Amino acid sequence: MKKFLFSILAASLCLVACEDVPAPYGVYYMEKGEEVETVETLPYSESFSTSLGAWSNYLTSGAGAWAINYSCATATGYNSSTKVTTDGEYFLVSGPISLADATTAHVSYEYILRYVRNQAYQQCLITNNWKDDPNATTWTVLTQNHTEGKDYTNFSSHSITVPDSLMGDTVRVAFYFKCETSSSTWEVKNFALEASAGTEAADGSLFTASSGNSNSGTEITGEQLGSGTLEDPYNAAKALAIITSGQASSSKVYVMGRICASPAPEINTSYGNATYYISADGSTTDQLEIFRGYSLGGNKFTATTDLSAGDSVIVYGQLTYYNNTTPEMTTGSSIVYLNGETASSGNNGSGNTEGDAITFDFSKNCFNVTTTKTVDENTYTSGEYTLKIAGTSGNGYYYNSSSKYLILGKQGAYLTLSGFTGTVAKIVITGRDAASAAVQQNIFCGDDAVSTATTGATGSNTYVIASNYRTIGTYTLKVLSAHNTQITKIEVYSTAEESGSGSSDENQPDFDFTSGLPDGWTIENKTIDSNLDYVWTYSSQYSCMVATGYKGGSRYDSESWLISPAVELENGVFSFNEAGNYFTTTDNFNQYATVKISLDNGSTWNDLEITRTATGTAFNFADAGATLGEYVDETVRIAFVYKSTTSIAGTWEIKNVTLH
Repeated sequence: MKKFLFSILAASLCLVACEDVPAPYGVYYMEKGEEVETVETLPYSESFSTSLGAWSNYLTSGAGAWAINYSCATATGYNSSTKVTTDGEYFLVSGPISLADATTAHVSYEYILRYVRNQAYQQCLITNNWKDDPNATTWTVLTQNHTEGKDYTNFSSHSITVPDSLMGDTVRVAFYFKCETSSSTWEVKNFALEASAGTEAADGSLFTASSGNSNSGTEITGEQLGSGTLEDPYNAAKALAIITSGQASSSKVYVMGRICASPAPEINTSYGNATYYISADGSTTDQLEIFRGYSLGGNKFTATTDLSAGDSVIVYGQLTYYNNTTPEMTTGSSIVYLNGETASSGNNGSGNTEGDAITFDFSKNCFNVTTTKTVDENTYTSGEYTLKIAGTSGNGYYYNSSSKYLILGKQGAYLTLSGFTGTVAKIVITGRDAASAAVQQNIFCGDDAVSTATTGATGSNTYVIASNYRTIGTYTLKVLSAHNTQITKIEVYSTAEESGSGSSDENQPDFDFTSGLPDGWTIENKTIDSNLDYVWTYSSQYSCMVATGYKGGSRYDSESWLISPAVELENGVFSFNEAGNYFTTTDNFNQYATVKISLDNGSTWNDLEITRTATGTAFNFADAGATLGEYVDETVRIAFVYKSTTSIAGTWEIKNVTLH
């Protein structure tokens, strides 16, 4: 059980109760001239459909508050009208709720979480020692590992068992939210705190989430019917009832049970993995067939080495009613927990900790990614980790089951891993031997590149994460070039070498265009056709500055300058990363994408002879630059000058400019 103590917050922070929070239901009453709170009893619920009810806002830093929007309690620091994010940290805290008559209880709620930056910034908390101040209160984290949604229509759900140590006490529950620089949006509805059966499994043991599971408040007992989540899986009996009532769907769920002795696990002679049966207590009645199942790491379970009658399992997969006669979980379903521990720890492809590393073994299809080529964004889960992946038009992703690697796709494709609750200091991505050496890819948090891009997907590629992004919890690999990247393994480390590749200060550019136009840089349009809104612009998709005179299938005349601030040269160093395409020839690229230098704050400009290897005919980033030794101790400005005509309108991309 984790304790979350907000002692790190300074005592000087202002604590403000939101004045406009309504108080229906007669939550307060007067007794002998004093205001006394009503203590709720179980079952307790709050829908948040029209008000915050008996819940109160507490602001601990910045600005903001929980509010009712779209029939939900909503927290966000982003204003969609002004496009501005306001930093803030605030709690929505319930009134007192008595657990005096409960032996076990659980918290449940529905939610939508979008644009998550850090899982730790959205938490459900509980306490039995409320101090009228969230900073002074000792909290237990029920969960902070929420699934990020794809839209504002489909709600996810949580059901978390309240720790036994709180039974018999009076508790308060809180939803904690924080944003800084960028903000998620969190909607919560249909909160409930209810008593639950809490009886033990047949042999008196408990299904307990492993110590690595971030949902440490969860204790999964054999008699719970569940809600189909990892925190609260369906009991096998409930899964059967869902199937036979015709409610089975394409969504995957978690189901708990015990391996049955009869029918015994049987190896499929064609595919090599075992079909086995589970029931609530391991008996031969009310059985659910697990058809050709897998371990968490994508390895095939075999009857002789992995499964024994009576083993406690939690299985993740799709429920179906095969031929309307056989209730089953379909092929590819994975055992997530086996006898209370992460399944098949020696073969585990997700969350397998080897020393300092968490290893995701894509050679074993650890997330069970589709083997059918697709460009659609899809989410896959494995234990406490989530994989979100998407291709681009014409360049889909899929798992190659014959050669055993994940093909991600070309420029614009991405892979997001989330669920990390500790420090992520270094990510190592191993590519297939046959992968292209021209691939360029990088690690991002949101729109921010947080490491140095690596060219070439072959072998091990190391990304050292910038220090201020090491606790974000979600990391995205983006493909930045027109070449397929092919992945066999990803290793995530909590420590990293601070020298060499990655984020060491000496290797960082003076001006980083990966997250926007740096301070002091300006754009000056010398010529721009009326059909063009702009020439130079920042691309969040490709994390660089982009210039083009092409729009809507037509080429237009333009001349636009991307101009640096004034820089006093100490070493005469000038370099940058560039890519160019659609200039048709390298000569055109050299003519229409040039660099100039000024010694008089932009009054006059001279052409600068640069050394470049980019051809102007492919989106492959390459180094370019010039030696400015003759300008040492001078104050200079640099201009990237783009031109286009009705015949030639290429695309020029610039990032990572070093000028000192």
